[in-house]
Amino acid sequence: MSIPGLDFPERMVIWDTEFTTWKDARKKKWKGVTEEGKPQYKEIVQFGGIKIRPHELLKDEGVYVEEMINIFVKPKFNPKLSDYFTDLTGITQEIVEKYGVDFPQALERFTTFANGIPCYAHGGDEHEVDGNCRLRYVRWAHKPPCLDLYPILDRVLPSPNIGINQYKYVMGTLTKALGINPPRRPHNALNDVLNFVDFLRGLEMKLAQPVH
Repeated sequence: MSIPGLDFPERMVIWDTEFTTWKDARKKKWKGVTEEGKPQYKEIVQFGGIKIRPHELLKDEGVYVEEMINIFVKPKFNPKLSDYFTDLTGITQEIVEKYGVDFPQALERFTTFANGIPCYAHGGDEHEVDGNCRLRYVRWAHKPPCLDLYPILDRVLPSPNIGINQYKYVMGTLTKALGINPPRRPHNALNDVLNFVDFLRGLEMKLAQPVH
């Protein structure tokens, strides 16, 4: 990439997850109860990932995108999605029941997709997966290298020639910092990673423009 400080590898996976949530769950750190009176758990409902060649971002999509993956997961402890979750993500009960798989199968599919390539998330998604593994007594076999984009972006975004505070946004809305409305609905794992790639492309295009 031509963005100084962003030393990404030749190939990388950008990924995100969505997990069960309820109104005020974040404030209560998922220590509350559901509408059914059951304990709340942060169960993963979606994996989204895109495998890219970051040094080719200014070329056609067919060049810099290798493949994508979108996996829906059936929650075990709270199988009924909250209205709050559906309103936030657009993921409905029908989608999960029709296309969802059990967590161990979803994890294996994502791991196979990553195939040992470094995986970058905007936050602690790796830890959410680890937590789900503990809930399900599953071992994350062949776990790929997982990195957090926050400290990486902090090396470059606050610089005077960029001037972006990433903490005002989430992964799927960072394009707003470039004056671009998110092309896809945020808070959906696949949409978020695609929007983030658009952010990286937009940032590289901006920096490539001559300064007058």
